[in-house]
Amino acid sequence: MKKSNERRDAARLAEIMFTVGRLMREGFQKRNRAKPARSLVHLQTLRYVKEKKHPLMRDVAEFLFVTPPAATLLIDGLVKEGFLTRIIDEKDRRAVRVRITAAGIALLARGAKEAMRQVAEVFSVLSGKERSELVVLLEKVVKSR
Repeated sequence: MKKSNERRDAARLAEIMFTVGRLMREGFQKRNRAKPARSLVHLQTLRYVKEKKHPLMRDVAEFLFVTPPAATLLIDGLVKEGFLTRIIDEKDRRAVRVRITAAGIALLARGAKEAMRQVAEVFSVLSGKERSELVVLLEKVVKSR
């Protein structure tokens, strides 16, 4: 009996997590429809590149859980818009790294504010106490990994 409850809870949690993610993406996209490179995936990519200081293209693909060709397509768009640049690795001339530009940093800052607004909107149905409890629970999950 306990195993079936655990499986049911895990399935429900997975469904809820995907739905919350979809609500976040949909709301963010509605607000930023006319602006280039403004999806949450673009912002996650910019944040990763900024934090990792010139990661390899394959590192970006692994971070995003996409294939290297898919990451290349994403990065091509960010390079074209001027948010990232490609640099050749000094030690291995075959390796390509990416670097965030000043425009990318500015976009990331604006996007982070907009993403926080979207989080606030999605979770506005919760009371302050409920949001605090949710944060504590999610932090517990993250810290256990």
